[in-house]
Formats: sequence, C-alpha cells, structure tokens
Amino acid sequence: MYPFLNVPWPEFTQKDAGKIGACNGIHSYNILTKCAEGLHKRQFQGVVTAPVNKTAITHSLEKTQKKQVFTGHTEFFAIREKIRDCSMCFLSDLFNLILLTTHVPIKSLSSCITPHNIDRAVLHAQVLKNKFHDSRSILLLGFNPHAGENGFLGKEDLILKKRAEVARKNGIDITDPLPADTAFKKILQGTHRTVISCYHDQGLIPLKMYAKTGSVNVTLGLPYVRTSADHGTAYDIAGKNKADWRSMHKAITAAETLLRQEAAESTADRRSDKPLTLLRQEAANKHAASRGANKRATLRQEAANKHAASRGANKRATLRQEAAESTADRRSDNPLTLLRQEAANKHAAKKKKLSNAGYSI
Repeated sequence: MYPFLNVPWPEFTQKDAGKIGACNGIHSYNILTKCAEGLHKRQFQGVVTAPVNKTAITHSLEKTQKKQVFTGHTEFFAIREKIRDCSMCFLSDLFNLILLTTHVPIKSLSSCITPHNIDRAVLHAQVLKNKFHDSRSILLLGFNPHAGENGFLGKEDLILKKRAEVARKNGIDITDPLPADTAFKKILQGTHRTVISCYHDQGLIPLKMYAKTGSVNVTLGLPYVRTSADHGTAYDIAGKNKADWRSMHKAITAAETLLRQEAAESTADRRSDKPLTLLRQEAANKHAASRGANKRATLRQEAANKHAASRGANKRATLRQEAAESTADRRSDNPLTLLRQEAANKHAAKKKKLSNAGYSI
C-alpha cells in the first residue's frame, strides 16, 4: 500500500476538461510542490509524475505573482533540490536514451553544447549502463548534419568528439559523435542500447516511433527516484475515456524496480554511482591540481625574481669595479702624466748630483 497526499481539489466541471486554465495549472503546481517537500524531507523514496501542461502552470504562477517559468518536471525537481547536474532519460524495450539538453529552444541549443553538459550526460549514460548490465558502447549522436563534417558544418561536434576521447581515456566505452540520420540503424541492429542525443526531438522522435508499447521518463541525478509517462496531457481526448494507460503503468513499475535496485546496493556503491558525486570529485581534483599548479608557479616566479635581483646586484657591482679600474688605467696610461713623471725624476736626479758636487740649489 502506498501513502497518499491530500491536496485540496479545485472545483471542475465537464466543460473545463481539455482546456488550458490557470485553475488546473495552479492545482498541478501545488501537487508537485507537496511532492517536492515530502521528497526533500525523505518522507518518500520516489515519485511517479503524471503529465502537466507547462503553459497552464506558468500562467497560473504569473497570476499569483510568483513570476516563475515552469519548463518541466526535470528542471522543477532539480531546482527544488538545488542540483545542477540532472539528466532527462527515457527507458524503452529497444534502447535507453539520455538527453544532453532538456526543454531548450532550438535557437539556444548551440550554447548548451559545453564540456560540462557533455560530461554530465556521459556519466549518466554510464550509470544507466551499469544499472542494466549493458556491455555495449554508448552511442553519441552528432549535433549538426553529418556530425559536423569535421567542423565544416559547425564546431559543436568537435567539442563532442574531444569529450568522447576524454571519456574513453577514463574507461568509458563511447563512440565519437555519429550522424543522427543513420545512427539509429545501429540500434535496430542491436549494436548499441544506450544513446545520448544532443537535443529533445533528435532522440525522442525515433524513440516514440520504435517504442510502440511506450517508454518511461526517468530523471537521473536526483537523490530519489522520479519516473513519469512519456506523453503529454492529451487535452484533445480529455474526458473521452480514450487515454492509453500503458506508459503510466510502465512508469510505476520502473519506479518500483529502481527503488529495489537502490535498496539492494550498499551506501558506498550508491555514492560512487551518483553522477553528481563523480562530478564533484572531478571538480575538486581539478581545483586541487589547479591550486597546486598555481602555487608551484608562484614559487618558481619568486625564485626567478630573487635570482634576477641577485644577478642585477652582482652585475652593478661588477660594472662599478670595471669603471674604477678603467679610470685608474686611464690615469696611469695618460702620456702627459708620464712626461710629467719623467721630468720630475730628471729634476730630482740633477738636484742630487749638484748637491753632491757642493752646489746649493
């Protein structure tokens, strides 16, 4: 038996079914807020969410002066937990999909293809592989047509390729970015099961075409399990008893499976498997290395400065000595000085000779 939350239900009529309205929007938001609070306090181990309408929630928040934009469950729970590194993932019978970006407009996608986002998606893909004991390599889809043609059609795929190379050096089996228009043939042939797509529709269109019995939306990176159906609110069939329940049923079953897996794992294993922990450790290592490198560079610079100062002092002393010696040499070598000295010597000798002869001078 599962616990139930009592959230006051607003007044609805049949004419409200299938319509976007602030009333159902704020009700959906209140349910999610209650869930997030309970999950944060660890009153629940996981959550299975139903589809919501993002426009309805955003409009309802504007009317309540909260001035928030609701972009989806994944972002909502990540913000509530103050976690940056979450990934949207989809499980299906044919293949499992990780999205590098979530609900981002097409015009803004290029700026999201960053080393950090790529690394996060790769780590989550590896965690997913481990959970399903998948030994096949991760398939990375390219961003541009033909995976960028070595940068000719865009530089994003060069970034993807470089991070894939880094991942392989760290023991993660992943392909270079492959052209998305032909990559799914490899999936149908069974050579890959875990796929990273660069943006929402690139991966979800083929997933929903091939996974005819439905898939499950999973958020990776949260400190609890969160699953959902893979479809929207279907307002066009609201109240007509035509909705397909299979994806929602799979979401509940998947949540139970994931919770059992987590319960079976040791605390140490769970911590080491958490992508956020891995990313934090990697960031800490990089920061420590950077600080060490900076300290060594500072010490080297100080030593170089001291050496330069010492050399400068020695050089100045040497120059002063050379100048003094040069002056002495110039004085002793001067012809006028020599003539004067010679005349003085002759005069002294003559004076002595006359003095010996009895003459006084």
